[in-house]
Amino acid sequence: MAPPDPPNLSDPPNPRAHPNPTAPPNPTAPPNPTDPQTPQTPKPQRPPMTPPDPFSPAPMCCLPLPRPAPPASPLAEHAITPPSAPPPLRSHWLPRPSLHAPPPPPIGGVPLGRSGCPGNRRGGKGRARGRGRCLLIGRAEPRERRRLAEPQAPPPRRREGRVTWGRRGRRERRSAAAMKHYEVEILDARSREKLCFLDKVEPQATVADIKNLFSKSHPQWYPARQSLRLDPKGRSLKDEDVLQSLPVGTTATLYFRDLGAQISWVTVFLTEYAGPLLIYLLFYFRVPFLYGARYDFTASRHRVVHLACCCHSFHYVKRLLETLFVHRFSHGTMPLRNIFKNCTYYWGFAAWMAYYINHPLYTPPAYGDDQVKLALAVFLFCQLGNFSIHVALRNLRPAGSKARKIPYPTRNPFTWLFLLVSCPNYTYEVGSWIGFTIMTQCLPVALFSLVGFVQMAIWAQGKHRSYLREFRDYPPLRSPIVPFLL
Repeated sequence: MAPPDPPNLSDPPNPRAHPNPTAPPNPTAPPNPTDPQTPQTPKPQRPPMTPPDPFSPAPMCCLPLPRPAPPASPLAEHAITPPSAPPPLRSHWLPRPSLHAPPPPPIGGVPLGRSGCPGNRRGGKGRARGRGRCLLIGRAEPRERRRLAEPQAPPPRRREGRVTWGRRGRRERRSAAAMKHYEVEILDARSREKLCFLDKVEPQATVADIKNLFSKSHPQWYPARQSLRLDPKGRSLKDEDVLQSLPVGTTATLYFRDLGAQISWVTVFLTEYAGPLLIYLLFYFRVPFLYGARYDFTASRHRVVHLACCCHSFHYVKRLLETLFVHRFSHGTMPLRNIFKNCTYYWGFAAWMAYYINHPLYTPPAYGDDQVKLALAVFLFCQLGNFSIHVALRNLRPAGSKARKIPYPTRNPFTWLFLLVSCPNYTYEVGSWIGFTIMTQCLPVALFSLVGFVQMAIWAQGKHRSYLREFRDYPPLRSPIVPFLL
């Protein structure tokens, strides 16, 4: 074996070479590529060039260069740029991380909560606590974060006419601008003369409100004296009718008719019923200048005369008490001229009956006490029935209301007459006077009962027709005053 060449001192030292050529090789030293004893790794060979495929896409180096942008137009700054697409939202039904997991890293400098929503640090309660919508994952954004991101002050609460805006912008009343007002023109029903013109009347105004406005310009015609109607010869409008529900346009024309001086029903009834009570007692005590000087302040010797005075007085005292405590009137007033007619009727018949019943020459009933007892039973029964019907009618209408309802029988047996007649109070009233006629056996009392029956039959027929017209389900079996007859 030939000895190795001596080292060349002019060559730079090789760090990987052994310092001592005679020393044995270090097994831990990395291999030296320049060492001829180290095996060399073959280098990878480049694959041969193949012709290009005509159907394969062209490489990037062969693509045409993009064309330069055209010069900017002077109108480019006014062009409308389409909005950019919103960033994709994460699905809110992804599995939520555990409450004990560390919070995710912030996005854009905004700290994220455990559910991944900015500012939501309580884990999935942003929907319940906030009002906005999170722009990252579609969940509700807390109110504080939304207020910081988009500061918007709540609108102030203000009132404009009948309009009220709250904090949330809800309208509580109708807009004043959208409300249309009416113009009401009031003409005389006879002469067609223009009496009043009302401007800017609210649609919710009632006929009673229009009467009050009309009385301000004409104080001599107070509301109870007015009768307003749509046609000069038509029916009067009710006070509770609303203007916008009437068949009129924005300019309504109403016709006025004067009802004359009015008086309340309570005053009329008290005057009507107090007169017969006092007049009958004057004849009963036989005051002077009635039957002669020798009969002044004398008493009758017939027991039926005293019983008739008690029944007559009881009837009118009952009527006075019912007027004060039981009756509820649908109309507050009546024409003043009617009180003279009513008083003439009641007072005149009371004087006529009392004169004959309390006369010194009065003759008692032909059948004696049996006839009187039977008549007394009929009278008391009908008086109690009349009072029961009045109480039932009072309970049918609430206080201060004009609402009408169909009267039906109650647990009181006296009200069972409602099954057969529409006005059982008139039926009981006529029965009372029939019993009083049988008791006294007097012609003036019979005539008073007959006239009263005719008048009450007219009233009952009017009320019966009103019930049929107002209520479609009104019982068809009922008669006005007499069952199955009238």
